[in-house]
Amino acid sequence: MFSLHLTLLQQNEGYKFALMAVARDNGSEPMSSRVRVMINVASSKIKPPFFTDIPEPVSLPENYTSYKTPIATLAAHSNIAAPDLYFELVKGQTEQTNSDETFRINERGNSVDIHAAKALDYEKVTQYILTVRVKNEAGVAAETVLTVNVEDVNDEIPTFMAVDGGSVLENSASNTFVLRVQATDRDATYPNNW
Repeated sequence: MFSLHLTLLQQNEGYKFALMAVARDNGSEPMSSRVRVMINVASSKIKPPFFTDIPEPVSLPENYTSYKTPIATLAAHSNIAAPDLYFELVKGQTEQTNSDETFRINERGNSVDIHAAKALDYEKVTQYILTVRVKNEAGVAAETVLTVNVEDVNDEIPTFMAVDGGSVLENSASNTFVLRVQATDRDATYPNNW
């Protein structure tokens, strides 16, 4: 994670900044990623909307399928005379930040319901960090984060690996090794994976 700090000295309302943010690692062969960032200067008289509650983390089993039932509801207040608000579930760059739209929203006036939209898989993603943005009619926005923890369930079948027949001599002593049978279970947590 990184943060970007700018000092805006007396820029007029309506002024726009277009920036390129770059993240670099310190690997033996350094890698980097870029993203374009737009910043709009709004009037200092316009206040951003705000969320009325800080969302509590949500835990869902990986076999959750109640896609019509909200997993969380967030409410916001406009903070300007025009009361209309516009919500957005920010699509991140990774699966953990909803890049594949595993979650969706349903706006209801000054509140928004968050729903699961696709199957969850603990063995792929154990936690989602969802960014919810709200804008007022002046285009000024606020954001909050909802954490969704995925709980492992026993949904993977154990599978055998390299099963071959064995042989044993008649009249062999007790506890004579005959053959080894190995199995694996893709469930990630005990006791689901033995």
